[in-house]
Order: sequence, then C-alpha cells, then structure tokens
Amino acid sequence: DVRARFKAGDCQVTCVHIGCPSEPFTAPVLSRHLNRETHALREGARVEASEERVRREMEEEYREKLRKALMEDGAQRRVRDITEDILTLKCPRCRAAFLDFANCAALTCRSCNCGFCGYCLKNCGSDAHDHVPRCPVAREVGARLNMQFGMFPGSVEDWERFQKERQTDRVREVLGSLNAEERNKVTQLLQPLLQERRIHL
Repeated sequence: DVRARFKAGDCQVTCVHIGCPSEPFTAPVLSRHLNRETHALREGARVEASEERVRREMEEEYREKLRKALMEDGAQRRVRDITEDILTLKCPRCRAAFLDFANCAALTCRSCNCGFCGYCLKNCGSDAHDHVPRCPVAREVGARLNMQFGMFPGSVEDWERFQKERQTDRVREVLGSLNAEERNKVTQLLQPLLQERRIHL
C-alpha cells in the first residue's frame, strides 16, 4: 500500500534517483510544486501518521503503566505470602497461627490437633516426637549456627534464633526466584517488617 509506505517513511518526499544524497524536500518546496489535490493528499497522510504515532505512544505508555501496576500488585501479593507463610508460624494442616512455645519442638495444633515439627513445620500426623530429633532442617541450621536443636531447644532465645535463621533462608529462596525488578520491589516493601524482625538479607 503506497499510502502506508509513505506514512511509514515519516511522510518524506525524496529524490526518485536511487542513492541520491540530497535531503528530503521541505514542506514549502513541496507546496510550490504539488497541485492542490496532491498536496491535500500529502497533508492528509501526514496528519494521519501524526495521529497514529501519538496513539501508539499513548498505547505504549498505557501498557507500561499496566505492566507496572500488575508488577506492583504481584509484589504486594508476594509480600503478603511471605508475611503469612514464612514470617508467621502456622500449623501445616489448618494454617492456624501459633505463638506460644512450651519448650518442646514437637508441637500440637490447638485448632486441629495436628502434630508437627516446630523446626521444618512438617505435618507428622498426630505426633511429631519421632521426627523432631531427626529433622534435617534442624540439623542443617544447627550446624551453620554451631548449635544443637533437638527435642528441647536450650532456651526461648535459642528457639527464636533458629526461627530467625530459618525465616531468613526461606525469604531468600523466594526472592531468589524473582526477576531483578520484582525482587527489588518486594524487598523494598518488606523492609519495615524485616527490620522489625531483625532479619538481614
């Protein structure tokens, strides 16, 4: 389509000789040499091209705004998931949050009676006492901290230190799965909560 090619070439009129180094003809020069009908056609195509360019720019701007909005919504969803599933200790069966720690790492949910490991949060059915002494997560984190985490953590401080280390690991895992842009956004949104928990990534 000649009109489409003309608009794609920014509505410029150049010398018909291939390889001619001269600049495109200016609007005043064209006005002097084109008849009224041809000039009107050129102006109409030029206006159309300008409107289409503005429309494309607006569409690109809208798409970029939409992309950022979706990314922000996705980042907020990630932050909510991290807050609820990592920074809040929950029963693996009914998802009820638990705060109390009564020295034994074999926990029992008050809501559904699920027995689960306080270290890795594995659902152990009705009783987690067999699992806790062999918990691989407790051993791995303990080796890193040069501490032992068995059935009975040494103190509430030791328990809290373990949970902080484990939560740091899991937050890093989630952030590591994101692209750079989303990771930066999620980290920024998480900062107040991480500072409150004294978690350093």
